[in-house]
Amino acid sequence: AFLRKELLQKDSVYWTLTPKAAYTSKPELFSPFKYENFVTNFRNLKRSIKCEVEAISPVSAASPHRSTTNAKKKKRAAPSDLEPDQSAAKIAAVEESVPGAAAVKESTSIDIDAEMMLDL
Repeated sequence: AFLRKELLQKDSVYWTLTPKAAYTSKPELFSPFKYENFVTNFRNLKRSIKCEVEAISPVSAASPHRSTTNAKKKKRAAPSDLEPDQSAAKIAAVEESVPGAAAVKESTSIDIDAEMMLDL
């Protein structure tokens, strides 16, 4: 609770301290905890408070929020990244796995062809 209150203050000295310096700064508070656990908890607390502050700041309201947990997700290939035969194969696989997909595709292409004819 002490560290959280300190870190909620923007100008707190704990933002600049290393975990070791923070651990030794208040031995009466932190010495009952194992140092390794303290280091992990201290870093995680700083990170979570920083994310909370960024999420509620007026600047972040204007820009989309980027989650740090999604940064490690594998990037999906865009259709343009695929070779033409790969795209066709993937589309065919989806059409086979989704009931009625072929009928929707056929009716859509007919509508598009009719619209193109009207434009001529």
